[in-house]
Amino acid sequence: MLIPASVQIHTWPLRRFLVDDGIGRDQLFRRLAETLSALYLTGTDEKPRVDGVLARKKGLGF
Repeated sequence: MLIPASVQIHTWPLRRFLVDDGIGRDQLFRRLAETLSALYLTGTDEKPRVDGVLARKKGLGF
């Protein structure tokens, strides 16, 4: 488990990480997130979180 179930993911720190710090433009970040999404089974705690990060990244225009 990479992200504990008790952790709340808020959009402001995610936006800061992806946009302001420039991580969202890095192709390695995208590939890592897509690979993790493909590896996690449906129903695990991590899968919706990784998919949420990918969806938010697309919503920010990356």
